[in-house]
Amino acid sequence: MDWTAACVDNRGDMLATVMIHVMLAAGPVARRVCVLQGLETYSQPNRMARITRSTATLPSRLGAGTYVTLANEMANGFLRVRTLEGVALWVAERTGAGRASLCVPASVVMKVCGGSSGEVPIYQNFAVTSGTPVGHLTRGPPVQSWEYFEDQGRWTFVEQEGHVGFVQSNALCHDTSQPPGTDATERFSMTSAPADGNCNQKYRTRAASEIRRIVIHNSEQTLRSAIATFQKCDPGRPTSAHVAIDRDGRMYRLVEDKYAAFHTGATHGGMNAVSLGIELVASGAAGLGGMTATQEASLVELIRFWSRKYDIEMPAHVLNNSAKAKAYADIEYWEAPVTVHRLVSAGRGTDCPRFIWDDTPAGDDASFPWRRIHLGAGLAGPQKGRYGK
Repeated sequence: MDWTAACVDNRGDMLATVMIHVMLAAGPVARRVCVLQGLETYSQPNRMARITRSTATLPSRLGAGTYVTLANEMANGFLRVRTLEGVALWVAERTGAGRASLCVPASVVMKVCGGSSGEVPIYQNFAVTSGTPVGHLTRGPPVQSWEYFEDQGRWTFVEQEGHVGFVQSNALCHDTSQPPGTDATERFSMTSAPADGNCNQKYRTRAASEIRRIVIHNSEQTLRSAIATFQKCDPGRPTSAHVAIDRDGRMYRLVEDKYAAFHTGATHGGMNAVSLGIELVASGAAGLGGMTATQEASLVELIRFWSRKYDIEMPAHVLNNSAKAKAYADIEYWEAPVTVHRLVSAGRGTDCPRFIWDDTPAGDDASFPWRRIHLGAGLAGPQKGRYGK
């Protein structure tokens, strides 16, 4: 089985041309859904106007991580937003727990890669690039960049000296050689093994409040081979996780918490945008076997640390999930803050981490009591709301 194909899936979303001008004129109006199970949508600002699945032209739910822009309207505790396809909807401003439904996405300063001359064309709509560019990025001045989108190749949304639009993602590099370490890196004395910086996969920024999920993977190869896969970093199919845990329990930092990694699928920017990925070195093909006791101890300690830091809570009905329940996979996909890759993969097209828990309902059912035993008590704490120290 091909490791990259089995354990990684990425898709993106398209930003309508009209939204470029809204973002430029109205300032920081971009928002991202930061509720793990997503948001129900409404045609009017009231609970009676909920959009149902029978309305084919309008989405009945916006998934976690989805990008929207504000339409500068608010009524009855609802906000009017526009999806990245330009569809206007209403969503609840706050959740039942009183948390904000939408988070402010972070941007990052980058630069044009390569030499000291030449320009990179900017297009209004990355789905139609045969026309005349609306401007050009120049080498030297900083470039403000928001997220990556995928359609006919990889693109990023940028602004530089008043020019706003889309450029090919591989035209940009981070403005510094190495991002600063975050708390977990220092707390667990992680060995640095970053992916290739030219691929930009570890520089998709997000706010601390956006981290709502932890996903467990297995490498299906040795530590050295897994790190080599991340460092090779195929721009057409980027592959990464945040931390790898070797057989002896030692941790290796691949991508810092503050950046999204490509590890679990990203329909509409979703699961990757709100999650942290852990790669356990385990493989039958490589003769390594399943999870060791020292790996397990490190895994549990890291998850508990992240849960306290990012205020990740485990609802009782998720903690008590069972493969005997008819909709157990849907509960995991939409609501589980700590789960395995195959249960949150966009399209469910992976069996990862099959060398830890079998890729069967019985294997899923074996992971649930493990989660209850090791993570059930105290899987939450005060949110720090910041990265680093």
